[in-house]
Amino acid sequence: MTVVAIIAGATVREVFTLPAGFTVAECIHADLLGSCVDVTAVTPQPQQGWSYAGGVFTAPPPPPAPTPAQEAAAMLAAGMCVVASTATPAISGTYAIDPLSRATLAEIVAGINAGDGLPGGGGSFIYDDNGGEHTFAAVGTVTAEAQVLVVGKGLRDFVYAASQVIQNRSTVIPAQPWPIP
Repeated sequence: MTVVAIIAGATVREVFTLPAGFTVAECIHADLLGSCVDVTAVTPQPQQGWSYAGGVFTAPPPPPAPTPAQEAAAMLAAGMCVVASTATPAISGTYAIDPLSRATLAEIVAGINAGDGLPGGGGSFIYDDNGGEHTFAAVGTVTAEAQVLVVGKGLRDFVYAASQVIQNRSTVIPAQPWPIP
């Protein structure tokens, strides 16, 4: 099968394979025939966006590495944060950091700080977010409320650290997993 590149302005605009038994003249408008180059035997095969000059195809340079701000923005846009607890491994996991999940967790933290306890009034509860199901229950002397406060603070601090990078106030990309006590 014949592979053809259409060149315009010294750039490969399209690469396609001719149907079996057809010639370039049968598949391409006459106005474009002069822009066609047979690349069947060219290795590596040129792709759209490559440059073409003097019979030579050249791949474009790789895109530049993302800036720290772009990396941090991508982390927040992903909407998830992996936390690793050094004191209570049971609360380690992947938590959603989208606006709704953060607001819900902030309300729960505010309720605990106001003395209202956990949602539902029990000693443990299951918190669902886009990261999955998270069970908070007393582990040794660490109460479920204390665990929620640690996770809430950890996620808040992660979002804050990423925001500082996005606003060019820091160049330190937040770690994943994000360490919490």
